[in-house]
Amino acid sequence: MKLRLWPALVLVAGAAGCPAQTVTCEVYVACQQAIDADVDTRPWQPDGACWDLPSAARDCDAQCRVALDALHDTPSPPAACVEP
Repeated sequence: MKLRLWPALVLVAGAAGCPAQTVTCEVYVACQQAIDADVDTRPWQPDGACWDLPSAARDCDAQCRVALDALHDTPSPPAACVEP
Protein backbone atom coordinates (compact mmCIF):
# COMPACT_ATOMS: atom_id res chain seq x y z
CA MET A 1 0.00 0.00 0.00
CA LYS A 2 2.83 2.43 0.74
CA LEU A 3 4.15 1.94 -2.78
CA ARG A 4 0.84 3.02 -4.26
CA LEU A 5 0.79 6.24 -2.23
CA TRP A 6 4.32 7.28 -3.15
CA PRO A 7 3.55 8.53 -6.72
CA ALA A 8 0.61 10.55 -5.42
CA LEU A 9 2.80 12.18 -2.78
CA VAL A 10 5.41 13.06 -5.38
CA LEU A 11 2.78 14.69 -7.59
CA VAL A 12 1.37 16.72 -4.71
CA ALA A 13 4.83 17.83 -3.57
CA GLY A 14 5.81 18.77 -7.13
CA ALA A 15 2.68 20.81 -7.68
CA ALA A 16 3.15 22.67 -4.41
CA GLY A 17 6.63 23.80 -5.53
CA CYS A 18 5.45 25.57 -8.68
CA PRO A 19 5.91 29.34 -8.69
CA ALA A 20 2.90 31.62 -8.94
CA GLN A 21 2.35 34.22 -11.65
CA THR A 22 4.31 37.37 -10.82
CA VAL A 23 2.66 40.76 -10.43
CA THR A 24 4.65 42.04 -13.41
CA CYS A 25 3.23 39.28 -15.62
CA GLU A 26 -0.26 39.79 -14.22
CA VAL A 27 -0.10 43.45 -15.24
CA TYR A 28 1.51 42.62 -18.59
CA VAL A 29 -1.28 40.17 -19.49
CA ALA A 30 -4.00 42.65 -18.49
CA CYS A 31 -2.28 45.50 -20.34
CA GLN A 32 -1.63 43.49 -23.48
CA GLN A 33 -5.21 42.21 -23.56
CA ALA A 34 -6.53 45.76 -23.11
CA ILE A 35 -4.42 46.99 -26.02
CA ASP A 36 -4.81 43.98 -28.33
CA ALA A 37 -6.80 40.94 -27.20
CA ASP A 38 -5.62 38.96 -30.24
CA VAL A 39 -2.10 38.61 -28.83
CA ASP A 40 -1.58 35.17 -27.28
CA THR A 41 -0.64 35.72 -23.62
CA ARG A 42 -1.39 32.16 -22.44
CA PRO A 43 2.19 31.33 -21.36
CA TRP A 44 2.21 34.29 -18.95
CA GLN A 45 -1.29 33.74 -17.52
CA PRO A 46 -1.67 32.17 -14.04
CA ASP A 47 -1.94 28.62 -15.39
CA GLY A 48 0.57 29.13 -18.21
CA ALA A 49 3.78 27.28 -18.92
CA CYS A 50 5.83 30.07 -17.35
CA TRP A 51 4.96 28.88 -13.89
CA ASP A 52 5.94 25.22 -14.26
CA LEU A 53 9.52 25.70 -13.04
CA PRO A 54 11.34 28.36 -11.00
CA SER A 55 13.91 28.90 -13.77
CA ALA A 56 11.15 29.43 -16.35
CA ALA A 57 9.36 31.80 -13.97
CA ARG A 58 12.45 34.03 -13.70
CA ASP A 59 12.81 34.15 -17.48
CA CYS A 60 9.11 34.84 -17.98
CA ASP A 61 9.09 37.61 -15.39
CA ALA A 62 11.97 39.25 -17.26
CA GLN A 63 10.05 38.88 -20.55
CA CYS A 64 6.99 40.47 -18.97
CA ARG A 65 9.06 43.42 -17.73
CA VAL A 66 10.47 44.09 -21.21
CA ALA A 67 7.07 43.72 -22.88
CA LEU A 68 5.32 45.88 -20.28
CA ASP A 69 7.94 48.61 -20.65
CA ALA A 70 7.33 48.58 -24.41
CA LEU A 71 3.56 48.76 -23.91
CA HIS A 72 4.03 51.77 -21.63
CA ASP A 73 5.50 53.56 -24.66
CA THR A 74 2.21 53.30 -26.56
CA PRO A 75 0.22 56.52 -26.78
CA SER A 76 -2.21 56.74 -23.86
CA PRO A 77 -1.77 53.25 -22.40
CA PRO A 78 -4.96 51.95 -20.74
CA ALA A 79 -5.40 51.86 -16.96
CA ALA A 80 -4.75 48.10 -17.02
CA CYS A 81 -1.09 48.90 -17.78
CA VAL A 82 -0.48 50.59 -14.43
CA GLU A 83 1.44 48.53 -11.92
CA PRO A 84 0.23 48.49 -8.31
